[in-house]
Amino acid sequence: MIKHLFNSLFWKGLNILSSMVTGILLARFLSISDRGEYVIFISVIALYSVIINLGIPESLVYLLQKDKKNSSFYLKIGLLVPVLVLVLVILIYYFFKSFEINIFYFDNESFLYLTLLCVLLVAYNILFRHIVLKENRIPLYNFLSSFELILIPFILFIFYKLDKFTLYNIILIFISISVLSFLIHIFFTRKSIKELLSHNETQFTITNIRKLFAFAFPLFFLGISGIFSTRLNLFLLEYFHDFKNVGYYSVAMILPNLILVIPNQVSVLLYPVASSINNDDQLTSYGIDILKSIIFFLFFFILASSLVIPYIIPAFYGEKYIVVIPTIYIIIVGVFFGGINAVLMNLLISKGLPKVLLYNAIITITGIFIFSFLVHYYSYIGTALTYTIVSLICCAYSFYQYKKISKIKFSSLLIRKDDLTQLYKKVLNVIKKDEN
Repeated sequence: MIKHLFNSLFWKGLNILSSMVTGILLARFLSISDRGEYVIFISVIALYSVIINLGIPESLVYLLQKDKKNSSFYLKIGLLVPVLVLVLVILIYYFFKSFEINIFYFDNESFLYLTLLCVLLVAYNILFRHIVLKENRIPLYNFLSSFELILIPFILFIFYKLDKFTLYNIILIFISISVLSFLIHIFFTRKSIKELLSHNETQFTITNIRKLFAFAFPLFFLGISGIFSTRLNLFLLEYFHDFKNVGYYSVAMILPNLILVIPNQVSVLLYPVASSINNDDQLTSYGIDILKSIIFFLFFFILASSLVIPYIIPAFYGEKYIVVIPTIYIIIVGVFFGGINAVLMNLLISKGLPKVLLYNAIITITGIFIFSFLVHYYSYIGTALTYTIVSLICCAYSFYQYKKISKIKFSSLLIRKDDLTQLYKKVLNVIKKDEN
């Protein structure tokens, strides 16, 4: 796993660099309001791509491992569901539009359909990447996950040099890259898809359908809660205030989100590995080691970033964003709990208990609405407070649930000198193996 982590961190390093360049270009050459509107556009894509997948991609990582004879059935449903749900979403859009409620934020119909196409392609890209993840092909998974992020800043820079750096052109760039990314995903996963679809033992039975969605729906709500915890606040912020406030908050999110790279990447690596561990004691020991490592790295990176934030914001994003520095510190606290929660979630999934995660999703969604008054009264600072409070509650609940099934003790997560020594030796051993 550590070997894969190095590969992941390499790609994530490129992602961080690309995201920072993209963020700097958007902050420097778009108005604060246009930046906020672009963030809302990205949020719409992220939200609806999760909605139309219904949690099936995430469930495939587990089900294709445990029920291989029905792999063709699971994949066919995964390919069919996004189209059917997207059609339903379009019908709902026109229904609400008759009451002058726009659930997509866009008034231009031709542009709207391009956006819907982008939503569908992004949803399929997520599905294909989880097929790669199921096979534990981490380097390919990292490449596919990183391709778009790395390409965007290069194209943005070209448009800046051509004096075409407008909000409309930037959105068209994102849609075009999504199409290209879809074709690349198809190319690299075509053999795996063909092999999974070739299984002849598949049966379209009510039992199989129940089994799929009994696992997929909790993961769907978990995915929605993850989107809501980072994106719903943006919609609420725009609703109570304006795109300018969203623009401020979007910059405040950048550096804290970079800290989440390590726990999120560990979670991705953890899921398929932990799902293959059947011994409960071994899984508990494995979970303790992972949680200790994550807590250590989060402390280290949060401390380091806190020292440089006052200098990075004006230097990279401009003096106009200095006002968001206090907001960044609030979000960082939420990131600490969110990172730990991400690992706990995947440990719970690996135990085959997705229904427990449903409650975590409910807490997230409900919590954001309960604390939305903070967004209303304190703008982007209130948005940061809402995120942090909800992250803390979810982390506490997830730890309680994991403690019930693993008997883990809070004291076992305290980091001692011996733990750091063992971690260092593990990393050193992996490096030596790679050199040999």
